[in-house]
Amino acid sequence: MAIPEPHPATSVIWTEQDEWKKQYKMVKYSASEHNKPFTDMLRERNGYDCPEVSFVMDKHPSTRGEHETLCVEAFCQGADWVLLGNDPTTIRGHQLANVEEPKAWISDRNYWLLRDTTTESPSYENILGRLEFYKVLQNERFREGPSGEMIGPIRHLFVSNPDGTSVMAILKTANQFQAPALHDLFANYITTSPTPSIKLKVSDFWNTSYVISFALPFYAIGLSGKQDRRTLHDPKSMFRARYTLDSLNIQELRRLLGYSEDSRLEGKLVLHEGVYSFATTGVTEEHWTAYCFDDDFYESEPRLLEEGEELDSSEGCVDPIIVEVEVKDTAAQWRPRQYSLVALAIQLDKIHGHHARIHDVFKHSLDSYHRRLYIVHNFYVQETFDGADLLQTPITRDGPSRNLNPSNKQDWKRFPELLSRVIFYNTKNVEEVENFLANDVKLSPAGMPQGELWQSLRSDVKAIKALRGIEGKIKELRDVGDKLEETKRSFKELRREVYSFPHALSFRSAKLTFCLRGSSIVQMNSKSETKEPRSLQLQQL
Repeated sequence: MAIPEPHPATSVIWTEQDEWKKQYKMVKYSASEHNKPFTDMLRERNGYDCPEVSFVMDKHPSTRGEHETLCVEAFCQGADWVLLGNDPTTIRGHQLANVEEPKAWISDRNYWLLRDTTTESPSYENILGRLEFYKVLQNERFREGPSGEMIGPIRHLFVSNPDGTSVMAILKTANQFQAPALHDLFANYITTSPTPSIKLKVSDFWNTSYVISFALPFYAIGLSGKQDRRTLHDPKSMFRARYTLDSLNIQELRRLLGYSEDSRLEGKLVLHEGVYSFATTGVTEEHWTAYCFDDDFYESEPRLLEEGEELDSSEGCVDPIIVEVEVKDTAAQWRPRQYSLVALAIQLDKIHGHHARIHDVFKHSLDSYHRRLYIVHNFYVQETFDGADLLQTPITRDGPSRNLNPSNKQDWKRFPELLSRVIFYNTKNVEEVENFLANDVKLSPAGMPQGELWQSLRSDVKAIKALRGIEGKIKELRDVGDKLEETKRSFKELRREVYSFPHALSFRSAKLTFCLRGSSIVQMNSKSETKEPRSLQLQQL
């Protein structure tokens, strides 16, 4: 397959008469200006090295800015040393010693390698480790065309389970125009109090650029074998919350968790907190970058595929952000607003899947507890009637259970609290997206964008399809939120029932029917009329 020659970007959006056109006039930028890291620019301007984190995070000095800066600095502790090629596992107590290496993907990693016929450098693989990721970011991205115009690829950058080296590699190589977007990307992701956020803004920090960013926190169920060992501020302070679900039987839930019968499942189930942080930025619609940080410790099938799992190189590769095939020449495939809407729709679908699975797992467990409620108490009734034992086995309708015992009452107490956490994120995400559609995009009853910075997308098929997908996913998230609320209420009712004596339990002997009410066993006749209680002995084991 012949590789297309790079060509100067042409403006498409400027044919539309809206505020977006006024904000982003056609301005010529030099390749050297865009290739130069903003830290180098600051060094040349100020005459000394500037700290990367504070110059991006603390752009407007405030208590919040100071807190965000401290969080990112703590997250990046020791990252510089690792980016020099050192192995963190050789230093006892190093923050990254026990952290699984992030997996990164950059759409244009081989862009110039495929076009330079004289180069002998090998191509980069699909998944980049810490040092490969840093190396690709250091490579030249833009060049000057025949007429002095800037040419180069659009960049889509994805990192799965990023650590401090991921952040520091980006900070050391980003240009001045990308700084505002990186502030949002890092502030939304590196926090112990994630908050949903969606916005499109114009930034005048360093130089005018647009930023489309969103962050969506969520919960997901996974196995304890793949744990998030990242920390923040303190080696004992975990970066993301997680809660073990000890009493849930993995084998019983195999199908609901999406695993086949042949899959090997080890460890226990864990409820993981996750955050998805996304930012798109640029100075024109032709030269822009999309950043995406995602947590996927709970995924049975991660977004980022290994090299052998990718499509044939002649077809392209899968963009993990929008889960769509990217052709080799990405120069004019996407526009930033369009791409951002598609990414938002995709992530809402992922979150709906995670929260729906949580509901299914907890609902299955609730139903199982209801079926075996009375064996949890392990009541044995001993009685002699006409010289024969009526009942000497546990009172149960479904037989013994391996995974239910009296200690599970602690889970019944805890499960509503865990469901409340899931419901909170689910509700806040719905509210944030609804506010974005109503006040920023300003969708008409026909589903057309009317907002000042969005109305030129009315004729964009991909953007309109994404907006409709977003509306549909919001409805599905509301529905799953209602189901989670119902399951939460049912667990609370179960908890009240378990902590009190069973109200009523019927069982039969060969001749008579008995009913257990409170602490008395009452004989019932064929017409279900209650007779005086017999003298039965009740023993709680």
